[in-house]
Order: sequence, then structure tokens, then C-alpha cells
Amino acid sequence: MTDTAATEAPLAGPIPAPEPGVYRGIPEEAYFRWAAMSQSRCKTLDDRSPKVLRWEIDHPRPPTKAMDAGKAAHKLALEPFAFNDVYVVGPVCDKRTKAGKEAWAELEELHAGKKVLPAADYLVIQGMAAELFRHPDAREYLSGGESEVSIVWDDEIAGVRCKARIDYLNPPVIPDMKTTRTQNAREFGRSIWEYGYDRQAAMYLDGCRALGLDVDMVIFVTVEHEAPFDVAPWIADKDVLACGRFRYRRALDTFARCERTGDWHGKCPGTERIAMPDYALKDVGIEREFLL
Repeated sequence: MTDTAATEAPLAGPIPAPEPGVYRGIPEEAYFRWAAMSQSRCKTLDDRSPKVLRWEIDHPRPPTKAMDAGKAAHKLALEPFAFNDVYVVGPVCDKRTKAGKEAWAELEELHAGKKVLPAADYLVIQGMAAELFRHPDAREYLSGGESEVSIVWDDEIAGVRCKARIDYLNPPVIPDMKTTRTQNAREFGRSIWEYGYDRQAAMYLDGCRALGLDVDMVIFVTVEHEAPFDVAPWIADKDVLACGRFRYRRALDTFARCERTGDWHGKCPGTERIAMPDYALKDVGIEREFLL
């Protein structure tokens, strides 16, 4: 799927976040405009820089097509009865041809306001959703709770207002549905670090607790994105939450400092050294400890 965000019009600007509390039935577009720190903004501070975050806040962009596909998978699995309110499955056609383009445009016009999902993508997310509910533990975690719950709280340590949009809330568990390439603990552990799932888990858990919600566990309910769509729930252990808590707290402190000073600097305010990664040195036969 192609990332087209850079060519699309920016979204409307931020609006003040509401008072701390639990909010249900909030449209996604309204939530994203709330001016508050989120796990995705913490990720930008961690991975990029304050300068990039400031730009993203001032120039919000719509989701990419890849993000749309992920949202569709969540919608079908967690809100199946609302899926048809948001999505319509597109025709099987070659969009590179004139006939295919016309058929697609006709469907978009007929279902204005909805997102047209390619038939191939729909078959994939349909298979994922079916397998999630064939797994007894996954079915238990993803049943009987509430979907799309927005929360707002004030972080007293950093003095920053925060927000989170929880895909599914099922006290005492926050089940977090994730797609993965393979059900391998080592590989998914790498994904937790790379994509910041640890930071998200800790921030969601702490935010819920700050509002008095009875939650004590985050479970990553993972499903492979290729057939046969194997499923595995993973409990976020103490070290996952400790690592994530350190990362989001560091980001909140950075954000608070930038707000206070007005200094939204780039990744390297000065000049820094950079070293070759270990695998590159190994490839050319250099031992780091022997370098002068």
C-alpha cells in the first residue's frame, strides 16, 4: 500500500482538549484534534525530535492508506456491526485501466462519506477477524468490553495534559490488538521495542489508573496478517511496562521543557559523533575494542 499522506490536504488544526475524564462516542477526527500529549506524539519525540513534533502538531495530516487498512481490521474485529457504517468493499477490478478507475469512482460517489476498501484487503481482514474469535482466550479478551474509548488525564509529574484512544477496554484488561508477521516471541519482542508498543501499554495503563478505572493488565492480542492468520495473546510483563514507562515519561519531560522554553530543537542541536553499527564492523572484520 502506498503512503499518500504527503499529497493530501492537511486536517483542521488542534482544539483544546476537554477536562480529564472518560469519553465515549467521540468521533476519531475530533479526538485527533484534541491538544494533548499522546503515545504517538511521545513516539515522535523519541524517534525524531521536538522540531518534527512541533511541525506535526501545526500541520496535521490524515492517516495513510496503510493506517486505514489497520483501522479497518480493528473495526471489523472489534466493532463488526459498525463496519458497514464506515467502509464499503470495492469491486474486483484493475484500477490501472480506464474501466477499473470508472468503476471505483462510481462506487466512491455512490457511497460518499465512506471509505472504499479493496476486495483483497477485505478478505485478509475478514480472515484475521475470524481467527481472532476462534482463539478461546483472544475471544474472551475481545468480548464484553467497550470499543473506541477516549480518555484525558493530567500527568502531575510533568504537568502535561495527556490523551489516549483505547481500541478496546475490558476491565481489568486492556486488550491491544496488533498484527504481526509471525508468532515468534523474539520477533514480536523486537516489534514491541521498534514500534513503541511498550510505551503505549504503559501510558494507557497509567492513564486509565489516573482516572480510577479498574485495569491492571495490558495484553497484546496478536494476529498474523497472512493466512492462516495464527493468533497469540501476549501479556505485557513488568519489564515491558517499566521500559515503556521510562520512555513515555522521558518524552513528557521533553515536551514540558519545550513548552516552557519555546525551544523546539532538532535531533542534534550541536555536532555529535556517529559510530558504525556492530554488524557493519563484523562484516569487514573489525573488532570495536581494538580500535584506537
